[in-house]
Amino acid sequence: MSLALTLWVTGGHAQGNSVEDTPSGDQLQPAPPAASSDPDAPRPGLAEGTLSPGEITGLLARHSHVVNVNIPGRDLQTGIPVPDTGTCALLCAADTRCAAWTYVNPGVQADSAMCWKKGDVPPGRVDECCTSGLARR
Repeated sequence: MSLALTLWVTGGHAQGNSVEDTPSGDQLQPAPPAASSDPDAPRPGLAEGTLSPGEITGLLARHSHVVNVNIPGRDLQTGIPVPDTGTCALLCAADTRCAAWTYVNPGVQADSAMCWKKGDVPPGRVDECCTSGLARR
């Protein structure tokens, strides 16, 4: 049985009906046109699979964060309870050691959402539990 998830990218712009310059053709599926004309509206981009650090960095260089991507490992500390992805991004940006972050949805690891700051960008995977982003300073 194969489970297909959709990866959503936000804070970037799409060209035509697909995410710009998206790497790794075998794992990537074209994104249908967004329902919204807002350039920051979520846009689908990937189906299930493992993403290399280069693929993650490439996506996140063009978008503020990517929904349905988990970057496991390379944690700077244990998870921090946070109310939203924006808070997680701010915590990472404030820590000069933080290269990336993963926000884990409420109810997955704890009742509240958790923020995991990363020391670098390890391989990631498409996973509906999480949203990930790069440090923005």
